[in-house]
Order: sequence, then structure tokens, then C-alpha cells
Amino acid sequence: MNIERYLLRRVLFVRNVHDLSELFKDIEEVLAKPEQEPEPLSNDEITKLWRDNTGYLVSHNQFARAIEKAHGIGE
Repeated sequence: MNIERYLLRRVLFVRNVHDLSELFKDIEEVLAKPEQEPEPLSNDEITKLWRDNTGYLVSHNQFARAIEKAHGIGE
């Protein structure tokens, strides 16, 4: 579960001022961290994405979706 989803779920369980204060502290901590840029895939990682788990080549669409997934897009 990504951090944004986790924090949104915590909103549902705020029952008092202390819970709300703790949630705000956690949100401030998350917002203070710089966003991570996706790293380029290595040549080996790209080659592995071209094949399914049986070793057969995948379609161009499957390959494109695998690249997206590797970069956290369209999970």
C-alpha cells in the first residue's frame, strides 16, 4: 500500500484530537520528504520484461504495460 493510501485510511480512524494531531505530524513528515524520481531500468531489466514467465516474447502492449508498472504507473 502506498503512503498516500495509508494516510487516507488513517483519516477514517481519527476518533479524538490526539489521533488527529498524530495524523497531521505523519502527513507533515511525508510532505517534507522529496518525491522520488523513477530510476531508469537497466538493460537486463528491460530484456526480462520482453519475456513472460515461460520464456516466450510478450506483445508490444504487454511490454509497454510492464514498463509502466516498473515505474509505478497504472498499478
